[in-house]
Amino acid sequence: MLASACALALAASACALAPPLPASLEGALPGLRDGAWPRPVRVYVARRVHTMEAAQPEATAVAVDRGRIAAVGSLEEVERALAQAGRRWAVDRRFERHVLLPGFVEPHLHPYIAGVLLPMHFITPHEWHLPGREVPRTRGREAYLAALRAHERELAARDARATARAVGAGPTHGARLRRARSARLHRAPPEPEWLWTWGYHHLFHGELTRADLDAVSRTRPIVVWHRSFHEIRLNTAALEALGLLGDDARAALASTPQADVEAGRFYENGLAAVAPRLFPRLLAPRRYFGALAEARDVLHAGGITTVGDGAFGSLDLSRETLALRLSAWNRADTPFRTVLLADARALAARSSHEAVVELVRGFAARDTGRLRFRDDAVKLFADGAFFSQLMQLGPPGYLDGHEGEWLMEPAALRAAVRAYWRAGLQIHVHANGDAGVDAALDALEAAQRETPRDDHRFALHHFGYARPDQVERIARLGAVVSANPFYVWALADLYAREGLGPERAAELVRLGSLERAGVSVSLHSDFTMAPAQPLRLAQVAVTRRTAEGRVAGADEALSLEGAMRAITIGGARLLRMEDEIGSIAPGKRADFTVLAEDPYEVDPERLADIPIWGTVFEGVAHPLVAGDGDEHSAKCSAAPLGAAGYE
Repeated sequence: MLASACALALAASACALAPPLPASLEGALPGLRDGAWPRPVRVYVARRVHTMEAAQPEATAVAVDRGRIAAVGSLEEVERALAQAGRRWAVDRRFERHVLLPGFVEPHLHPYIAGVLLPMHFITPHEWHLPGREVPRTRGREAYLAALRAHERELAARDARATARAVGAGPTHGARLRRARSARLHRAPPEPEWLWTWGYHHLFHGELTRADLDAVSRTRPIVVWHRSFHEIRLNTAALEALGLLGDDARAALASTPQADVEAGRFYENGLAAVAPRLFPRLLAPRRYFGALAEARDVLHAGGITTVGDGAFGSLDLSRETLALRLSAWNRADTPFRTVLLADARALAARSSHEAVVELVRGFAARDTGRLRFRDDAVKLFADGAFFSQLMQLGPPGYLDGHEGEWLMEPAALRAAVRAYWRAGLQIHVHANGDAGVDAALDALEAAQRETPRDDHRFALHHFGYARPDQVERIARLGAVVSANPFYVWALADLYAREGLGPERAAELVRLGSLERAGVSVSLHSDFTMAPAQPLRLAQVAVTRRTAEGRVAGADEALSLEGAMRAITIGGARLLRMEDEIGSIAPGKRADFTVLAEDPYEVDPERLADIPIWGTVFEGVAHPLVAGDGDEHSAKCSAAPLGAAGYE
């Protein structure tokens, strides 16, 4: 008891004699002096902390209390602040050799797409590295068809085993053999497993026809999902199984030019037209929930602590909501939050813009904590997919003469923007080609002229190809951009030879121009359009290095600082969450990405190679390797706490 009294006396004495706090910590501990928070504060110590805050860009210690950042500075400064507030604390040194950044923000990634695609067999033009799965690259028509046939043989063997199990095959004699033979005669064999594959790209793999797929199998339904996600190819068995060869289905699709039943090709709005027949098979709970659990691990491995989904409601809204609520993305131990924005195009197709506004205004009532339903933002779409070369290009258009596609005709887009703008909602628009960007900016300018708004953050997503004058217009109109720099790595070489030509291909994703114009920029993967690895996106944005090893359009490179901001505070600003996340500052949520090396010190060509220890999400550490740091954490938590703290 005497020892305790002495400790308290010493603490009081230290507080009385402590020098004033530095300006960077003034007001850093609101509410702490009232004694309302009795639990000890955890102080994470790191080799370096990059805060993304101009007033204090670097630190070495961060105090965390109840999932929020309480103070930032050197360890001495943070301890002094805690002591002056009369708080107890525990110093956690597990990161003293690591570097902390604000938790990475992935502002454009769709859970349902990850859930649909990850269970598929990947045959892709580039290598993929996924948890427990390595996918080699496949190039050329013959190589693609050979890979497809090989997978069909694997499924045939699996079907044979399933049939054998169904009829009780195996070592049989006498009556059992007769029963097995009878079963084979009278019981229908199990339905062949569908062949689902993702990654086909016509410019890498050659044209693929319905006849080609029928040659692989006439009895097994085959669904070839394009690398862009916006297009599928079906064989005859799949068309029959989906009921697309009947007169009624043909008549219903006759007015959709992007649906070609005879060719088995469905793209853009044509894919949307057949989705109600297709997706019930893809969203089977065992398949879908397993894929979302895998995607959860993929996101954690990328150091991501916040995900933005701008396509919520693309499918059945109630079903999507229920699926996410029941999935691994909504578990208490999931180390990231998901922010859901309504797909106003899909929702309005089933009702009206006015009905969508009312629906969105009630979205927040669906929040679960891990899932955030935004009631102040919607997503719209301009032109087609960049990976398909279906984005809309202005003059001279595509060099081979083909044309892009509209997901929303410019007039329809303008009407939709007007409706949601007048309702005061933030508007996000998918826009890939320069004609698509023009359509989006025209709609913004008309809305702003009619009903002026400040800080509207009208957001352009993807930004595949744009002209210099459009960058100036974006800056003037106050828009923001979320770009996919992976287009440069994966497509600049190919598009220099096909469709765009060398000059335009070198100018894909004009991030350097946006940075010089002062436009707020974020980077996204749109997984699986790119790996869900913010550091890899940053590497491409800074180096402009392509898959073939050359540098495409060095003038359009983003600065290293710009890239680091784009995967942290830039994503937070896009989602209108910069008061909560995106930088390391008092009062914000304690989300950190923990790196083994400092991205400001390594060669930019190595950014993607920096090992990620894991993340801290709302103050709780989530290592990628189970047990990494847990032993120290247990010792730290069990140590006696003094009024002025301990180490």
